[in-house]
Amino acid sequence: MALCFAVKEDKEELKELWKKGFGDSSSFTDWFFRERFLPQNTAVIKEEGKIVSMAFYTLFDVGLAGYKIPVAFLSGVYTVPEKRGRGYMKKTVTALENAARKNGAELILETPAIFDLYRSFGHKYVAFADKKTFSPIKKEALTHIDFYKFLPEMMELYNKMHSRHSLMVIRNEKLFTSRFNDYFSDGAYITGTFKNGKLTSYAAVYETKSKLYVPECIYEASPNDIITLLRSAGKQVEIKLPGSSPSVSGDILNAEKFLARFNLPFSFEISGSLLDENNGIFSLDKASHAPCLKAKSADILKLVCNSAKNGILFISE
Repeated sequence: MALCFAVKEDKEELKELWKKGFGDSSSFTDWFFRERFLPQNTAVIKEEGKIVSMAFYTLFDVGLAGYKIPVAFLSGVYTVPEKRGRGYMKKTVTALENAARKNGAELILETPAIFDLYRSFGHKYVAFADKKTFSPIKKEALTHIDFYKFLPEMMELYNKMHSRHSLMVIRNEKLFTSRFNDYFSDGAYITGTFKNGKLTSYAAVYETKSKLYVPECIYEASPNDIITLLRSAGKQVEIKLPGSSPSVSGDILNAEKFLARFNLPFSFEISGSLLDENNGIFSLDKASHAPCLKAKSADILKLVCNSAKNGILFISE
């Protein structure tokens, strides 16, 4: 067994393992490995030269409590069935946490398929969203919006919503385009509402014979108008909105750097992190005194997230 980081020659093998492990389409998998894959951000375990376990991270900035925070997003964490139960997932995730910390990430986040696996690493749910279902009200064809024509207005809406909610990725035009190329790769389209000729909400939509699935919905103040529009297509609508259901889990990667942002005049005693550098006493005001708060690192992250506004994580899993 050899734990290492991927090399560019591993790309095709990783793509096949991704499709086998997650059942994603070739178009999405091609998009991910074109737009997101970096060998140095991919931990693998090989046996007899064959990859049997893998994990990826992508570095982004998110908004949290008014700060711009560099975050590593985990994705593609997978071990082939016959090699499970050997701790390979913990090894790859720990390797990525160390690498991401060295690359400047202060937090690590994921949208877990099986949360108990991440709980064993000390991760906890830190943000919440609800997947809601709405029944149809009539049947009319939705108007499709031209992405490039309305990109400036879409970015303006996104940035306004970003200012109201935490843990939304900070997007520039390149990231915005890349994100929508992901949606388009599997056949999504964009629709939206207007007022006095100006875009007031938009949604990325995957449409089947009986349902609309909406992975991203952005609006000025209320989602009511865009939900009404979507329901008018005469199909069931499934949409993710800010709410109370566990959605995003994670942990702190660099406790000293992350906590220093908040200028708190006391010390923490932190435990529970996979990384030894995050376990210990952190005196934020540089004074020498006993810690007034003892907590797991993920509990501190959860406290910060819950004291701010929680939003939706728009990033490929």
